[in-house]
Amino acid sequence: MAKFSMTKKEWFSFIIVIILQFIAMATANLLIPQYGSIIQYFGIDKSVIGFADSIFILSSAVMSIIWGYYTDRLDRNRVVMMGAFLWSIGTTLTAFDTFQDIRGFRMLLIARALTGAGMGSVIPIVLSIVGDLIPAEERSSWFGTMAILSSISSGAGQGMASFLAPLTDIGWRFPFLVISAISIVIIIMMFFVKIPERGSHEEELEALQDLEMDYMYQLTTKDIFSILKKKTNVIIFLQGFLAIIPGTLVVYFLTTLFSDPDIGLLNGLPPAVYNEYAIQVATIMAAFVGIGYLVGNSVLAGLGDSLFKKNKRNRVLLSAISLLLSVPLCILFVVFAPKITESFVVPENPNTLSIVIAIFTQYPRTIMYVIFAFVGSFFSAAPIANRGAVMVDVNLPEHRGTTNSFFNLSEQLGKGFTLALSYVMLTLFGTYSAMIIFAALFWFPAGIMWLYASKHVVRDMNEKSMILKERTQLSFLDYIFELEMIMDKAIQLIHDFAKNLEKDYDLASEKLNKAVKIFSSIEARAKKQVEMGDLENSAHLKLIKALMLKTDFKNLLKRDKDGKNVSSEIEQLQYKVDEQWERSDLGKVEILFDSGVLKVISARLNRRYDPFMTIKQLERSIKIFDRVIILAEERLLDEEAKRLSPDETDFQNRVKELIKKAQETKKNTQYLLERIEDIIEHLEKYGVPKQDLEKIIDLSAEYKVPYPEILIESLDKRKSRKTIEKTVKEIDDIFDAYDKMK
Repeated sequence: MAKFSMTKKEWFSFIIVIILQFIAMATANLLIPQYGSIIQYFGIDKSVIGFADSIFILSSAVMSIIWGYYTDRLDRNRVVMMGAFLWSIGTTLTAFDTFQDIRGFRMLLIARALTGAGMGSVIPIVLSIVGDLIPAEERSSWFGTMAILSSISSGAGQGMASFLAPLTDIGWRFPFLVISAISIVIIIMMFFVKIPERGSHEEELEALQDLEMDYMYQLTTKDIFSILKKKTNVIIFLQGFLAIIPGTLVVYFLTTLFSDPDIGLLNGLPPAVYNEYAIQVATIMAAFVGIGYLVGNSVLAGLGDSLFKKNKRNRVLLSAISLLLSVPLCILFVVFAPKITESFVVPENPNTLSIVIAIFTQYPRTIMYVIFAFVGSFFSAAPIANRGAVMVDVNLPEHRGTTNSFFNLSEQLGKGFTLALSYVMLTLFGTYSAMIIFAALFWFPAGIMWLYASKHVVRDMNEKSMILKERTQLSFLDYIFELEMIMDKAIQLIHDFAKNLEKDYDLASEKLNKAVKIFSSIEARAKKQVEMGDLENSAHLKLIKALMLKTDFKNLLKRDKDGKNVSSEIEQLQYKVDEQWERSDLGKVEILFDSGVLKVISARLNRRYDPFMTIKQLERSIKIFDRVIILAEERLLDEEAKRLSPDETDFQNRVKELIKKAQETKKNTQYLLERIEDIIEHLEKYGVPKQDLEKIIDLSAEYKVPYPEILIESLDKRKSRKTIEKTVKEIDDIFDAYDKMK
């Protein structure tokens, strides 16, 4: 398989995604380094400063659900612009928050809520766009890269706050002004960016892309329940809540594990050395975990892609095994973390590096700490590197933004729960080491959940693939119908050409040129698909005949220009059109209507063996009735243009009757379809999920037994069995009622 590469437009879209993620992660971390300055600025107690970030996280998590819904329904450029506009208001309010008292802090809380609400749009947008940019075989690598960039962005946000704040008189508020300016640039850029179409790199939709057809499906309210019923999704949501617990404590408290003045591992350093170097040394010791995490994201993401090509379960299995390995490794790195005692010998002329080297020299166990810290964080990165790819793999293109929003909500709830209880846990366990070890145990049930997900992920992927293939086939049929209707229109233009020869040469020429252009276009489109060979041949033959007409017409114009009588040539051309260009007669349209009725009859015969096939056949019949209505309306004669002869009046009445009949039959069939879909949906309430019903239908086909008999026998509860019997009878009654409507 050729190595995937993006076009310039796709690279530009990817760069936009990177900028969006950078802004989101940087903005989330702008306050943390400046907590001390903010407390002093507003004159507030340090116990309430955490509310500013808590409200940001909560607002972002809740609003991401709403943003996710609209990401999957609306043009994603508009969603990005609306989100950017909202968060730019929040960051601008923060930058101009000049009340240096409790009023200012309240303003900060409102501004952070607005910023979080806008930032909530980034999470669903990122997964949705990257999922459409990258093919399935390489998604883990790209999502791993995004995870690395996310970590770098978080550090960059804290760096911006630390380094930009001192540069101006407005201090800690200045970085928010910078973010606001960047956001305005993003809004302007989105007017010129073409975000890729949904499903643009789905293998099952390649036929649509070859025909330059768009994937038109959008999220509906009913789809949200489908997302929440998909087992792979539910498992990933639940494990996300659990897996974020140790991740949060390590990120927030690993440095404090070493640097806490009361119970930190470095508090054995002499006071003067501790005060000057503890934070820097603790940061270096914690960095080994961060390095392992970044390397793990890169390596395990690539490994996930390689294993996925061999077996579609392997991304999930890799995440499960890696997360389970992380539990003992994390515990071991905490156990081997060096505890500095008063016997520690401080190097002469100490600096940060010399103290770190002295710790390694005097406490050899530090080597084991580094190894376990690196390897433990390395393996813990596997789910993060692969989960985005898994969610894209099992969800339809129009479901991905909402799916990622639910996952984000689960993670943020877990993160908020952990931070809220962190000091309670610290009091309970007494040390940071014990608290982190306890938290690491949550990776074990999360790993088990990944194992459980491996049993369902292939089925969920196949279900998505089947739906996309069916949609491609339906779209393909619609496309052929559309081309056939356009060709009918071109034939009509040929007859209009002949009719206008006696009145207006320019108008006749215009009609003929349009017809030639249509036949040429249809031939070119049909060449792209082997299945459209008959349509291609038909269009090609009609194009040749139209070009011959064009040549005859040019000769006629030349003779007319020379002042010669061309009435006989006009009659010959008109005769040729009537002789060679048969109209799509009404009888063929009536036969098409009958074929739609036959589809309904076939649906009725299938109702006891395959209700899903029944639904498909009814949908197909509705499309046929739609085409009948269009074709019949095209054949209506213009009663205002001339008085109709008796034969023409009979023809007109026949067309009108067919239109009326097709409209009524279509309406009745739509009602029939909706009622059957409702009944099938209600079966789930009585313990018959769609997947189980599909298995029962397969058995029904294999043994040639009506599926209701197998379904009734498989249910234990008498009440449920009676309900199924009633449901089957209800479907029969609906078809009987349909017959009466006809």
